[in-house]
Amino acid sequence: MGALIAASLAIYFSLSLYFFPPFYISQPLASKAAPVITNVELSTSHVPVGKSFDMLVRSINRGDTAADVQIVSISFPNLTGSLAPDNNNGDILMIKNHNFTQNPMFVDTGDDIGFRYSGGSETITAKYPSVEFFSRPWKADASYQAQIELKPDSLGRFVIFVKAVSLPHIDQFSHYPQRGIKDYQEEFVEAHSINVERRVRVS
Repeated sequence: MGALIAASLAIYFSLSLYFFPPFYISQPLASKAAPVITNVELSTSHVPVGKSFDMLVRSINRGDTAADVQIVSISFPNLTGSLAPDNNNGDILMIKNHNFTQNPMFVDTGDDIGFRYSGGSETITAKYPSVEFFSRPWKADASYQAQIELKPDSLGRFVIFVKAVSLPHIDQFSHYPQRGIKDYQEEFVEAHSINVERRVRVS
């Protein structure tokens, strides 16, 4: 009987020391962040060329844990150059307000940027400019928003791509949207647009 107890204890301690720690470390975390764009509002559906309109974007983490970083990216495939103040196209975008915990980051055409949700381990050259809002960390159920003013400088359809990504990126729930069209980063985006016209419409 004593030998059986000793053998059982030896097996238990062996499993505790050598099997269970690596096993649990190797398992994916049950808790994870889940970014969602909850609201995108454009102040108009059409605007005269050279006049401005407002855009509001709101996002939340619907996951059950905080994201180390969660990003809301707003990009402009009709534009080239830079959106940063005092640069080319710098007068096209103005950040009116936001409540993200970090300062927004401008991505210019030609910059290196992350690719396929890699968090920067894979990069690609930016084909058009964007502005990225982010919070670090982004707690579960926390909501952040940004309001920007845009002034398109050419006629036609002005397109805006919006997406949200949490890092570390674990699976398809770590980005929003989860299907649809992809941008040059091979990441899913929501597409929004307005018509830029020569003159004001008379209702």
